[in-house]
Amino acid sequence: MTRPVSPRVLVLLGIVVLFSFSQLVDIETFTGKHVSVVDQLQSAQIFSLSDQYNSSQDREDNIWKHHNRHTLSALLTCLLLENCRPNQDKLVILEDWDYMQAYSGTPGGERIWSRSVLRTFDLLGISYAYARDLSFVQSIYSMFPNQTKAILLSQQDLEACWNDWGCVMDGKNTLGLPIELLYSAQFFGHKGGNPFGAKWTITPEKYDYTDPETYIGYSIEEECAVAPIIPHHERPKQVWVLGKHTTYLSSSHFPYSRDIFQKASAKLGVEFVGAFDSWNGEEASTMPGLRNLLLAPGSHHLNKEEFEQQLKNSLAIVGLHDPLVSPTPWYGLCFGTPFINPAEISVDGQGHSHVRDSQHFTAGALGEPHVYNVERYNDEAFISNLRRAIQPHDRFIPPFMRQSVLSRRVLDWIDSDKKSLLQKRIASDEKWLKVLTDKWFLKEMYI
Repeated sequence: MTRPVSPRVLVLLGIVVLFSFSQLVDIETFTGKHVSVVDQLQSAQIFSLSDQYNSSQDREDNIWKHHNRHTLSALLTCLLLENCRPNQDKLVILEDWDYMQAYSGTPGGERIWSRSVLRTFDLLGISYAYARDLSFVQSIYSMFPNQTKAILLSQQDLEACWNDWGCVMDGKNTLGLPIELLYSAQFFGHKGGNPFGAKWTITPEKYDYTDPETYIGYSIEEECAVAPIIPHHERPKQVWVLGKHTTYLSSSHFPYSRDIFQKASAKLGVEFVGAFDSWNGEEASTMPGLRNLLLAPGSHHLNKEEFEQQLKNSLAIVGLHDPLVSPTPWYGLCFGTPFINPAEISVDGQGHSHVRDSQHFTAGALGEPHVYNVERYNDEAFISNLRRAIQPHDRFIPPFMRQSVLSRRVLDWIDSDKKSLLQKRIASDEKWLKVLTDKWFLKEMYI
């Protein structure tokens, strides 16, 4: 039986109607202060009452403006009607640039990661809104303080907020942003701006640091698992050399001898192919045995589909030390193409090998038959590992990169009691207590 609509809900529906006609509405219930809904929404550019965008910047912002209009009006409505879908009343505010521009520009590692997290928010039904700068963040948060579960800032703006007496919430400034909700996203995993340490940094890989970050990870399962695998016998005898620029080939970090591709090609009967920006044409021509697709007449930079087709048609992918923790090896494994991972390898007294300082330490931990850890500057090891790698391989997606596992991690992060986490950190070490007591009136909020 359908539950009858209560008088309170009817009143709130009236508010929504008034809101749609741009009347001033008091939403003290949600914010704890008197504020005009329309003034707040427009000042934050959460959405515009007009769809006409006059400047180029406005045109670039169309995607997030329309998204905010839909998401925040739906969130407000479901709160008023008390009929939010599962997780809809959980809001994440995104000011980090890689999230603002997730679906534009070159799909590098940071954008691949941010897209995966956004897809996960969508799958879970979590609300998220974009904010161009801290003032927009504060406007959105002021309307939905009880629903906001995390605020993802650029490192620069997180540090700026911490050092601005009007930005952080404390005993005197009750309209500021709670420090326990302020996170930054760091692809390579470091502190990220929050003075309470790396736990307030989210990362795509599980970095093993003394002060561990919040590992979120990402998944490429949905987009790559639907792609058919090219049978091994139909692939050209090609090995893809991973790198963006010819400077990778001349770098002091180059992990092989200068003629490694020529020697390996002669012994294994394979061709080494890559797509390197040639800032200096001479650099590319001095690497014997490597065919650079971007040096061919009429060549162009590979788009995403063309790049993935090269991975699907290759027998293996060879790393060059850079770029570190690239998503490309994960795509390769999903296409049945293993990865050669250059690394420092030591052997202990019991004869056990230990991999250190590799190009992709997370992938390297998988080991054979998916990832072949090769000692740097050891040509024999390179050739013997590559000989095994170019044999047929099945598609492989690591369990921790499955979408279902990623969804669980994201929801655990969103649902975590971040204030309790901060209080435990403060109680665990005097240095964190000092951070707290040195800053205005924060102490009374967390102790």
